Amino acid sequence: MNWVSNMLSGFTSSLGSGDSYMSAISTMISQNTTAINAQQMLQNSQINIEQTQLSMQAAAEKSEWNKWKIVQDTQNKIYEIQQTVTVDKAKTQDKMFNKWDEYVKS
Repeated sequence: MNWVSNMLSGFTSSLGSGDSYMSAISTMISQNTTAINAQQMLQNSQINIEQTQLSMQAAAEKSEWNKWKIVQDTQNKIYEIQQTVTVDKAKTQDKMFNKWDEYVKS
């Protein structure tokens, strides 16, 4: 509060009293209000930037997770197909062996 008194006393000594003093106070208040508004706008802008960055990061992570899930599902399907082919080949070989064995025995 002391600095306010010093500032006001500086104005009163240079301006005197009355309307010019009130005009100076009004100008100071207007400048302070403008500065506060500018600072609030800057803070809001920074908050918006941070929120945008966070949402972009979340979207990127979700995209990476979806890619990983697609790769995992594809690999599982490939493995299942390979297992099915292997089993079918073994069954076919067993059938052919049994036919050959019947032919040889007959």
